[in-house]
Amino acid sequence: MQLKFVEPTKGMLHLEMNIVQQLYRCHFGKEKDSWSLHMWMDELGQDYRKMWDDSRKGEVKNYRASRDVLFMVLKGYVFASVAAEINENCSNFTQYTAFLQDISQSKLSDAIEKVVDYCSDFQYVEKMRYSPDDERDIDHENMILFMQHGLVLRVFDQAVRIGDSGLMCSAMSFFTIWLQGTNSDNYKRGLLRLTAQLRIIWSDRLRKFWMENCLVNLSGKRNAFMPLDQLNEYIVREVKDKMRPYMTEQTDDYLRNKVSLLIMFFWEIRRKFANEADVDIFDFHSSTVDEYDDIRHVTDKTLEGDLMRHCTNRSSKGARVILDLYVEGIGVMADGEIITKVKKSLLKPASVYDDFEDPDIVDQMDDVLEI
Repeated sequence: MQLKFVEPTKGMLHLEMNIVQQLYRCHFGKEKDSWSLHMWMDELGQDYRKMWDDSRKGEVKNYRASRDVLFMVLKGYVFASVAAEINENCSNFTQYTAFLQDISQSKLSDAIEKVVDYCSDFQYVEKMRYSPDDERDIDHENMILFMQHGLVLRVFDQAVRIGDSGLMCSAMSFFTIWLQGTNSDNYKRGLLRLTAQLRIIWSDRLRKFWMENCLVNLSGKRNAFMPLDQLNEYIVREVKDKMRPYMTEQTDDYLRNKVSLLIMFFWEIRRKFANEADVDIFDFHSSTVDEYDDIRHVTDKTLEGDLMRHCTNRSSKGARVILDLYVEGIGVMADGEIITKVKKSLLKPASVYDDFEDPDIVDQMDDVLEI
């Protein structure tokens, strides 16, 4: 049975995991690379070996931890950039918070707008790279590129959490371009296909159905939405957890065709028992880590290094030039080859097996399945 009546689409959890992996491939760098994610992990006391495989293949080992470190560095960069716009003499986080007490709301808004302007101009870094070598500041260029990449990912991540599928799709359109210049073949074709379906091919009813059902909130709490493939991975994990090596053909059939259908019912029972007994047994994995000190350290070091400003005399000659995923993706799409392939694929039904997640990230599920 080929199930050609099924229209497969990308799962948003696996998409975000793939994007985090691509950003690490761009920004992780080597041990001696200044202002790289490798450097920041050392600065923050993080063991990168638990999060990132720095071999030639390059894979994220722990999705959640890797994403959180990336966001901590991003927040530090944003604070430092706004601080520099507020007062060019600001040199640390303490001064920044002190300046915030004295400035007007309009001046703060102007400072934020200036940062937004270059973070939302996705050809900004490319224009800087056309300058003569002796006028370039590669570390500054890399910082802006990191902020652009990180902010789009942050928008996507927050849109998923709050259940805003429209904002999620806006961020996803950038991912569609980013992935064209990578070796993630399944995702670069799949996202182009999904983008075409959402914007042109699907009927209004089908588009509305997908937009209203691609995210789910099981608890009804704020910021508790999750992608459907995350829920699916949870169910699969729970079923696998009930498998035993001594199972017979009959008990295996009972598990797969009876018990597996009750996984979410068991989920409700556990929470009902916990509520009746007034016991908190589900908050351990979802507890957040206090990031304040780490973000403050990133802000202080960035301000100290004056990374927010373009400096031609900075000792960054020979520094690693980070791949601009947006510009690279546009260049790949310009020849029309990938678009032609997607057009042809749209003329025939896709197999439901064509759209499965990248096998490189399947093993990262355990740290994201607590719901």
